[in-house]
Order: sequence, then C-alpha cells, then structure tokens
Amino acid sequence: MTPEETEQCWSRYYEYASSRNPRELLIQAMRRFGERGQFDGKAVDFGCGPGIETMTLLNQGWHVLAIDYQAEAIERVEAGIPEEVKPRLKAQQASFEQVDLSEADLIWAGFSLPFCPPQHLSEVLDNIVNGLKPGGRFAGDFFGPRHAWADEDHVTVMTEDQVKDAFSSLKLEYWIEQEGERDTAMGIQHWHAYSVIYHKPS
Repeated sequence: MTPEETEQCWSRYYEYASSRNPRELLIQAMRRFGERGQFDGKAVDFGCGPGIETMTLLNQGWHVLAIDYQAEAIERVEAGIPEEVKPRLKAQQASFEQVDLSEADLIWAGFSLPFCPPQHLSEVLDNIVNGLKPGGRFAGDFFGPRHAWADEDHVTVMTEDQVKDAFSSLKLEYWIEQEGERDTAMGIQHWHAYSVIYHKPS
C-alpha cells in the first residue's frame, strides 16, 4: 500500500474501534498490580491507536507513555484526554524501534506488534524485555501463522515457540490461543492469535 492508503486504512480502523470497550487482557494485567488495577507506576501503551487503553490506564492512576507511528492516533489521544489527567500522559509519534521503553512497570501492546516490520522485531522484543522494571509486566498479542493477514507484506506473524523464546527470561502468567472467524474492520476474517501476560521477576 502507498503511505496515503495506509493512513486511510488506519483512519477507518480508528473509527471502527473507537467505541469498543477496553481489552480484557489489559484489565487482567492491571489487576495483577492491585485488586482494582489501580497503580501509580509507569505504563507504555505501545501502538495506542484511538487511546481506549490509554484512557483506561490513566483512569486507574497510571502515568502513561502513549506511542503510535500514525499521527492521527496521537492526535486522537491528545484530543480525547480530560485536562485533569493530562499531567500523567506523554504522547509520542514514533516507530517501534525508536521508543525508550526503560523503567516501565507495564508495557501494553494490544495487536500492535504484528505490524512491527520483521527486520526490527527482534530488537523491539529485546527492548521490551530489557525495559521492564523488576516486578513489571508485558501484556500483548501476536498473530499466528494461520491468520488471514499472515501473507501481507506489512504484517509480522510468530509461532508459539517464537513468542515463548522471545520472552524466555520472563515468567509466563497468562496464555491463550485464539483461532476462528472474527468480525474485523475489514469484514469477517480468519483470526489466529496469541494473547499473553509475562512477569519480570523482582
């Protein structure tokens, strides 16, 4: 796709996703820091999109670094955040490999890492593991090899073994594999993905 087509595709996705609820995977990860998910540490929303999870984190007291490569995503996040929580938000337009993930208590990557260019994926995953503070967590999703978009040039897929190898130094707290037909912004698609939570030992 041309850059213009890519921007249009993401814009359609933001409109499609803007009214959905926060992901249950993030809620689970937050609750591992406290019963109600309330925490005053640093979270990174890695591929923040329209900002639904960013807002969820801010509402629970987190300090959030919201990152996305698309300028429209950052604009949507900044426009949708109430003034009273803005001091705890930093929004940054950046590509995956450009971000400083250090000293994070929680790194959230909800369906964003499948769009990391393959040549940068290993570096980015290493940065996630190394960036977590002791006691921190990573929660996110990866597309599996049977995903409908697996052959797309702009999509990166991983096998179960590849995901587990990438996070071998962390403790696996949650793993679920999803496969089947799913309604997406592009219509009904075959979905194959892994959703995970990993914990960095103290």
